[in-house]
Amino acid sequence: PSRSRRHALVPRWAMALQIVVLLSLTGRSARAATDHVVVDEYFLQCLDGAQGTFVELNADGPGQTYDARIGLRILNASGGVTLDIPSLFADRAGQPWPEGQRFLLAGAGFAELTGVTPDAVLSVLPSTSAGGVLLYLRALSGTTITVLERVEYSRGSPTHALPPVGKSAVRSPEGLHVVAPVPTPTTAAGQRATAPGCFASLVRQLVLQEFALDCALGDASGGFVEITNQGSSQFLDADLQLRAQDHAGTILFDIPLGFGSRAGSPWNSGRSWLVGGPALHTTQGAGVDALWPAPLDRTGGTITLHGDDGAGGELVIDRASYGTAELPVPPAGMSLTRIAGGGGYTATLPPTPVAFSGLVLTADQCVRPTTLRVRELLTACSLSPEAPSYIELTAVGLGARRDPTLAIEVRDRTGTVQGELPLDFGPLTNTTWPASTSWLLASTVPPACHPTVRCRSRSIACRAACASCGVPAARAPRPSTCTA
Repeated sequence: PSRSRRHALVPRWAMALQIVVLLSLTGRSARAATDHVVVDEYFLQCLDGAQGTFVELNADGPGQTYDARIGLRILNASGGVTLDIPSLFADRAGQPWPEGQRFLLAGAGFAELTGVTPDAVLSVLPSTSAGGVLLYLRALSGTTITVLERVEYSRGSPTHALPPVGKSAVRSPEGLHVVAPVPTPTTAAGQRATAPGCFASLVRQLVLQEFALDCALGDASGGFVEITNQGSSQFLDADLQLRAQDHAGTILFDIPLGFGSRAGSPWNSGRSWLVGGPALHTTQGAGVDALWPAPLDRTGGTITLHGDDGAGGELVIDRASYGTAELPVPPAGMSLTRIAGGGGYTATLPPTPVAFSGLVLTADQCVRPTTLRVRELLTACSLSPEAPSYIELTAVGLGARRDPTLAIEVRDRTGTVQGELPLDFGPLTNTTWPASTSWLLASTVPPACHPTVRCRSRSIACRAACASCGVPAARAPRPSTCTA
């Protein structure tokens, strides 16, 4: 089959590698017979340091011939020749080269590593950092060679990827080379080689870490899907895509994750890639890593992270279906966050969408109007400047939660900030805050109430503060009042 099965999955950009294809133009028939011979895939370095380097050629069009004049050269970073094989196909000369048939060149240790014998052996290997490979056709007479295709590789090249350790680069329809999800070295006989310790695995420990459908007031522009790497040796693979379906199974979108020039770069463990709506931004104004074309379905649906299985098929990496009995739709403004250990999802407030930068994003539309109010405030008892102070908070409506990000900012009469008091809810953190119930914050200074103080305030909180003096109210000869 033609390599076009992988072409559809690769973008127009890459990072860097140099391979040069040279072809003589000294005859019309020669040009017709070799004009689609290309470098289809290359691999430079094993994960475990073993010798698994290979270069794979391909007949990327019809009517090709194994021409005895075709040669191959390995180049160093400065363009010097380190290996020259002047007649690569001497034993196949004149044979037709069917479209889509590969020809595999590899190092001397490849057969022992993979159990597959390559079609030709490279006695000198391509550089792992910068260099190239030349595929050329010698003239009928003389030493003339003509470049048919030149593919250069070096770190930072925008056209031909320098594949990471354990990864290969494959050819795109535009003549670029981009990082592949898994190396697929294949011989002319159609035998594909594998090397688990050398080649990167198709198993990618990426998870749908957190997703939200909309903001508190129903604005879908604040929705998102956060994808997190939970493993090692993971890269920003160009084949990764995110698909969203509605409750009826209709596809809302199926888009690449959009790594751009970062494709092929390492994806460190614990780091996330954020796909979402246009309202999300950091405090510096940066948006999501990839903008989705449509919001998620609020009534239910399925989110799928998938990639290429190395044979042109789809490989599902992670999937979450919501709006079901097992995973109900979260309330507006809340997200569903993956439970550590893979035990499903839990509703979370507030959502914490994290981008690849490591920064948390927010959306102005997603700020839920709070139902929390300061119900009562005590600064001191009237007869003692050392009496305990307190603040009583209450929920005046539904929808409030004991949010660990809540804090009280204290200012003096001039407006100068004196400090910030976080609300420590302990084991009640992130639980529902029922309407008309209170939360009392009091000073930790031991009360020094006047021994004859009697609280006359109707406030339960005030009475609690005064009663903590330990003096029975009946012994107080002169009633007084705690003033709030």
